Amino acid sequence: MRSADSGKPYFTDKAMPRFNWSHCHGGILCAVDMQEVGCDIQDDILDAQVLYSRCLHERERSNLPQEEADAAFTRLWALKESYLKYLGVGLRRDMRELDYSGCVQPCGSRDIGDAVLTWGRYPRLYYSVCAQAPTDICEINSEMLYQTLCCE
Repeated sequence: MRSADSGKPYFTDKAMPRFNWSHCHGGILCAVDMQEVGCDIQDDILDAQVLYSRCLHERERSNLPQEEADAAFTRLWALKESYLKYLGVGLRRDMRELDYSGCVQPCGSRDIGDAVLTWGRYPRLYYSVCAQAPTDICEINSEMLYQTLCCE
């Protein structure tokens, strides 16, 4: 396994799957696919107004629902970061160039041209996976992970 200049890890054997992971205080997300993939998981980002002008497209800022601004911002952040990780550029690209103002539902899937974003919410967490095709997302708890890794 190696890391690209951007820090994104990859297997040197092309027959191995592509993967990406993300973590936050409340959870861990891992995406695995035979094609390129990126993912992000975020705890609620509270009082993020100071970040709006640095991270949101103009249309996203104007359509941000005031009663759920923190939730909407956190969802948009996860969508953007998963796409940038999919591209392998991380947060070095200007997030304001990406307009996901149409991704207003708490969970969903959207074809963005060169990839598909799949996103959702788990209590107090927002997540997004970006891949070349729609993604099935499944939740596993620590006991299931232990059984899978250690006992099979």
